[in-house]
Amino acid sequence: MMAFFLIEGFQKTTHIKKYLGRLFIFAVVSQIPYFWANNYTPWFFPLNVMFLLFLGLLMVHLHEKIQIRWLFWVLFIIFMLISLTMEWGFIGIIAILMYKIIKNENKRRFWPPFTLAFINISFGFLALGFVALLRTLAASPEFADLAELGLEGFSFQMASLLIFFGIGHLLAGFLLKRYNNQRGKSMKYLFYVIYPLHFAILGLIAHLLNIR
Repeated sequence: MMAFFLIEGFQKTTHIKKYLGRLFIFAVVSQIPYFWANNYTPWFFPLNVMFLLFLGLLMVHLHEKIQIRWLFWVLFIIFMLISLTMEWGFIGIIAILMYKIIKNENKRRFWPPFTLAFINISFGFLALGFVALLRTLAASPEFADLAELGLEGFSFQMASLLIFFGIGHLLAGFLLKRYNNQRGKSMKYLFYVIYPLHFAILGLIAHLLNIR
């Protein structure tokens, strides 16, 4: 949904540089509470999703400006690689571009959520298959040490997350089908502020409850 409305904003804005600047500023502001809420260690420091939205907006802006198509697709691959350092990763870049290039409104609201759901759920079931393989191998004396690595639990957790993400994509598509193209009350900065604020609140709760 954030990717969809990023493109809605892109298509309606008359100040793309201000839009990019606003996303970048809030991405920087959000990074510390994002880090605190997620309790990331110094060696694992992903960038929050506002950075990915900034990157995606820059990408679709270049999509309109660059007339040499092969050059754009080279940049697209570079953007996908950069996105791996950010929340959502390449999935977010794919979603943003799909919302940009699909012109038919019904298809535009159906195909990106469906495609992302398919990708996540497919990888989720592949991860479940990996869990089954680990269990089979760990039962053999030759591979008994696998159980001590904890890969089975990690893989099962990742599989569950990916499947739930896929279901979330489908639900987002269901909601987007009901979007009427009308702007609601102007609360633009409220939603920008809520993003770092909710991480700060979650981080404070975790700190007070000592549940790190």
